[in-house]
Amino acid sequence: MEGIEFPHNDALVVTLRVANSIVKRVMIDGGSSADVLFWSTFKRMKLDEKEIQPNPTPIYAFEGMKAQPIGDVTLPVIAAGKTLFVTFVVVDAPSAYNAIMGRNWIHRMDGEASTRCQVIRCISEDGRTTIDIKWDQVEARRCYSIATNPKAATSQQSEDL
Repeated sequence: MEGIEFPHNDALVVTLRVANSIVKRVMIDGGSSADVLFWSTFKRMKLDEKEIQPNPTPIYAFEGMKAQPIGDVTLPVIAAGKTLFVTFVVVDAPSAYNAIMGRNWIHRMDGEASTRCQVIRCISEDGRTTIDIKWDQVEARRCYSIATNPKAATSQQSEDL
């Protein structure tokens, strides 16, 4: 747990390769039943809107707010030496994050996510070793700042992936 200041209350935020983009500010959320890609991120990734499939099922945020997805898109996510095709729910909503990876992705990665240790420990393809996906403390704290300052959210969302 080198480099982690205790006690901390940071979200588990990592950087992942999604399709052909390096995407920062990806929150790992074991409480989420969906993998979410935010519309602003989708547009910055310059993905083809024609790839989005209709999804009539609304999703609900932790505070109970209902959001109607734009649709679903399936994209490759590369991490810890594995490539998984993930179906993201594309949502047009403000967020400090570019994407949220939920339980399904964590389990498919053969991973254990630890917010305390700020790591996702995954079993390698051959099952012999573990590979760690480490947190990005700078981005985690940036997300916290965006989430707690609405003025910052507007300016930060339009920045890099």
